[in-house]
Amino acid sequence: MDLSPEVLAAASLAVGSIVWLIRLEGRVNTHEAICSERYQQLQARHQEALDEMRSMDAKLDSIIQRM
Repeated sequence: MDLSPEVLAAASLAVGSIVWLIRLEGRVNTHEAICSERYQQLQARHQEALDEMRSMDAKLDSIIQRM
């Protein structure tokens, strides 16, 4: 079977493109997972800050009530 250089070039281009797309998809999926994890951490920190502010507000209210 005699393959012309054009066919070999097209086949190698197709294989290379498929490999590149699969690797790109892996990078995108990894990036999305990292962003999702960071967003969850941000939400947790935000909730902790709100809880702390509520605690301080309650303490200040109790101090004002004593005055």
